[in-house]
Amino acid sequence: MKIRNGFVSNSSSSSFIINKDYLSPIMIQGIYDHYKLASQGDAWIIEEEENKIICSTSMDNFDLMDYVIKVLGVPEKAIEDTW
Repeated sequence: MKIRNGFVSNSSSSSFIINKDYLSPIMIQGIYDHYKLASQGDAWIIEEEENKIICSTSMDNFDLMDYVIKVLGVPEKAIEDTW
């Protein structure tokens, strides 16, 4: 899996998918609550489906993937990068 470190100046969008099999209810709530920490950028669009959570943005936003991995403790193998 590729993980983006920082941002690409000519990129205006990003997205990734998290497999819900690896998430606890606290982790899922933390993903939804990321906007509380997003003072560095705009909040991400979070869409939940039966077995996955889709995270997407069209701006240079809060580093949600870094937060999901480092703060919430979601294992990297649970994340499918779509960019």
